[in-house]
Amino acid sequence: MLGFELEAFVQVSMRNDQENWHERFAEAVRDWPEVVGAFVVTGETHYLLRVLAHNLKHYSDFVLQRLYKAPGVMDIRSNIVLQTLKVDSGVPVALVTKSSSHGTAHNDR
Repeated sequence: MLGFELEAFVQVSMRNDQENWHERFAEAVRDWPEVVGAFVVTGETHYLLRVLAHNLKHYSDFVLQRLYKAPGVMDIRSNIVLQTLKVDSGVPVALVTKSSSHGTAHNDR
C-alpha cells in the first residue's frame, strides 16, 4: 500500500471536561497525515480513526508523540489490520437501484 505496511483503526475516548474539546481534537486530527479517515461515532468511544504508518515504530511514535498528547485524549484502543478482505470506495450501485425502485412513490399514471 504505497510504502505503508501498517493500517490501524483507532478508537479514541475523550475527557469532555475541557472547553472546546471536540473542536480542538478535530483540528489536531486534520493536521496529522497518518490519519486518512476520522469519524465521530456512537458507542463507548467518541472517535474512530483510520491510520496508515510505514511500520510499527512509525505507528508507535504517532500514538505516543501525537495522539496521546492531543488535548482531551483519555484512552486509545488500536485495532491493527491483519488482512484486508474488501475495499470499495465507490457507491454501492445495487443498493442505490433498490432504494430508488422501492423507496419512493412514483406517480406515472
